[in-house]
This record gives sequence, C-alpha cells and structure tokens, in this order.
Amino acid sequence: MDPADLERAVSDALARLPRPRAPKTLAPRVMAAVAAAPARPPRRVRNWFTWPLAWQALSAAALVAVVLGGVWIWPAAEAALAGFWQGPIDHITAVIAPVGRQAAPLVAVAEVIWRAIEPLALGFVVLIVVMGTACTTFGAVLRHVALQGGTSS
Repeated sequence: MDPADLERAVSDALARLPRPRAPKTLAPRVMAAVAAAPARPPRRVRNWFTWPLAWQALSAAALVAVVLGGVWIWPAAEAALAGFWQGPIDHITAVIAPVGRQAAPLVAVAEVIWRAIEPLALGFVVLIVVMGTACTTFGAVLRHVALQGGTSS
C-alpha cells in the first residue's frame, strides 16, 4: 500500500470515530475545586514604621554609624587614593589627549547639529514621557483585567 493511501485511510477512519465527550460531572467538579481553592494571600508589606521600636532604633543607629564612619574615613581614603591613582591617570591623559585633539572637529559638527535640533528636543522629551505614561497605564489596566477578572460593577 502506498504511504499516501495509508495516510488517507487512517485519516478517514479517524474522522468517522465519534468525538470524545467529557463526563457530565466534570464541569461541576472543576467549578467546586475553583471555588474551594484558597485565594491568593495578600502581599505582606513591612514598612519601616511597623518594625518593633528596638529594631528601628538599631537600624537608625547603624545608619548614623555608617554615615559618620564614611565622613571620618573619607579624607584618609581620598589622600591614599590620590597618590595611588595619579600615575595611571597621567598615563591615560597622555594617551587620550591626542585623540581629543583629533575629535575636536567631530565635536564641532555635533554641536552644530545639536543647535539645529535643540528647539525640537523638548517636544521629543515630552512625547516620550507621555507615551511612556500611556504604556504604563495601559499595562496596569491590562494587568488588572487579566489578574483580577475585570472591573467590578
């Protein structure tokens, strides 16, 4: 038998079979299981103001200690790193300076182009902000409809 004939014969035989039906009790059982399923637990948000007073005091003291430590250590760290970085910075400056001199005409061209499009820049920024806000709003509405099942009337 030719494979195409075999395929047609099998397809015809499968088409003549009755469609399988779900048991009559399936829908009520599914609906009961959905109704009995626990709701999503509420999201637990712990604001700093809801912490125990001892933890608030400890975290505030830790923050003050970190800030004071940074203020106290900063001058010594700056002095130590200034000498450490001076050699590499001088080398990098010596390497980059010729590149900067060669790039000056390109910077001038970019400045001319910027002056030409500068009046439109604010409009583009406003357009981008408005479109971003619209997309965010649409996403929030879509999330609300998809996850909460629509609006309540």
